[in-house]
Amino acid sequence: MNLGVTLCLAARVAPVRMGYSAGSAVPGTSVVESQPSLTPLDHRSHVLVVGATRGLGLEFTRALLERGCTVVATHRSVDPPPALSDLSTNADGRLSFVQLDVADEDSVARAAATLSARGTAPLSHLIHSAGVYGPKGSFDGVARHGRPAAPPVRNADMLSTYAANAVGPLLVAQHFVPLMGPTD
Repeated sequence: MNLGVTLCLAARVAPVRMGYSAGSAVPGTSVVESQPSLTPLDHRSHVLVVGATRGLGLEFTRALLERGCTVVATHRSVDPPPALSDLSTNADGRLSFVQLDVADEDSVARAAATLSARGTAPLSHLIHSAGVYGPKGSFDGVARHGRPAAPPVRNADMLSTYAANAVGPLLVAQHFVPLMGPTD
């Protein structure tokens, strides 16, 4: 008798049988349906990439430009960093920048107002790739499992992480979805 069945017997519940029902298919064996893209990423697309300065956001920006999209790339600093601004060299005017800090509601509102004032085509896509790492700390400041001791996590640190990673995307949606529209 295995542990799963033993636990089920001890709790007096029926064990769950693992397997596939008559209505499901073994992974990898179902027919793949052709699904046309309703909003393809191509020369007609006008895409906002939030958090475009490094990592996935920078790679999204690069890939979108390669597909012929017009891209608005956001950055927190006053000026876009070289890794991002260098992409404009081969973008034929399809890359622009706007300063935006997702953890600052006024910054998000300013960025949306700036983009709106430019009078460009409506946004067709919004890619949110901005975020921050959580605080470097531990539950109780104790070293364990080969990890050194670290100060306990503080409330203010967790709230600032939450503001950037959870509230930030909501604020971006609130301010930029009104700037979205169909492509030509």
